[in-house]
Amino acid sequence: MSTVRDEITSGTLFRRIPNDHAHWVFEEDRPTKYNFTPETSDDFLSMHRSDMIHPDAIFAMFPGFGLLEIDIEVLLEFGLRVTYQPEEGRDHVAVWGLKGNKNPLRRELCKRVLRLWEPGTQALVLPKGR
Repeated sequence: MSTVRDEITSGTLFRRIPNDHAHWVFEEDRPTKYNFTPETSDDFLSMHRSDMIHPDAIFAMFPGFGLLEIDIEVLLEFGLRVTYQPEEGRDHVAVWGLKGNKNPLRRELCKRVLRLWEPGTQALVLPKGR
């Protein structure tokens, strides 16, 4: 079992997608780069460990939100770091290295998601090209 601040190097993560046009292109069923942008008050991007929470549990806590799933190895491939931070929830992780002007990286990460659930309907949609 992971302890606080342990680095996580395998598995997949979920990221909540707000039900708005800034985070989802409804006409194209795809996420935008803003899903990989940390809150201005944070130095990291908050995500959920998929081995510790089911999508339905996230949807119950955040009605109307969508979800994306991405492989941790993809994040590491781009020089990002993932640490376990259970003080914000037992399934919570922080992704470090996305603060600042990282738009080309954020766009590339959008292309590398494994699964997507559309905001609003929470229907599973396949990423383009898969």
